[in-house]
Amino acid sequence: LLRGDERGKFGMLAKKWQYLADTKSTKEDISEQCCDVLKKEPLDTYSKKTGRQPFIGITQDESFKRENQYNHTGCNIYDGHRPKSQPLGFWPKEEIIRFVVEKDIPICSVYGEAKRDLQGNWILTGEQRTGCIVCGFGCHLESEPNRFQRLRDSDNESHRKICEFAMGIKNNGVTYEEALNDC
Repeated sequence: LLRGDERGKFGMLAKKWQYLADTKSTKEDISEQCCDVLKKEPLDTYSKKTGRQPFIGITQDESFKRENQYNHTGCNIYDGHRPKSQPLGFWPKEEIIRFVVEKDIPICSVYGEAKRDLQGNWILTGEQRTGCIVCGFGCHLESEPNRFQRLRDSDNESHRKICEFAMGIKNNGVTYEEALNDC
């Protein structure tokens, strides 16, 4: 789906970024393989070793693709390649935040506070999502300080160490930080 297919442009990489996927024109080797190596393969290995399947905290309002997938599969997927449960799938994020406040449920400190904004919407004052801590997808759309700048400047020493480690990872002689800066 990199450049679209017979089904159209659903999931297509924006044209302005397609040059990055052409390894002949860039020194970086760019792909989605880090998700496979860092997220999917460990889940598969864990599932095989333990017989347990994951509970995933994604909601369908995070993306059109997730909404479409959830509408086809529902909360529990038993017969897919990766059986899983996504019990929050039907809840919009704002409703989850409201529920957390109403039931006085503690949340991880990286999310900040759960409260209402000036328009009365339920919001988080800290991180909005906590997927892979060093994932670069979408970073170019963030205002500064972006997720990497926040990690690098965090009061939490572990966050700073993770950031420095990730920025130094090399692929074809190019560090992750150099690749992100190129983007």
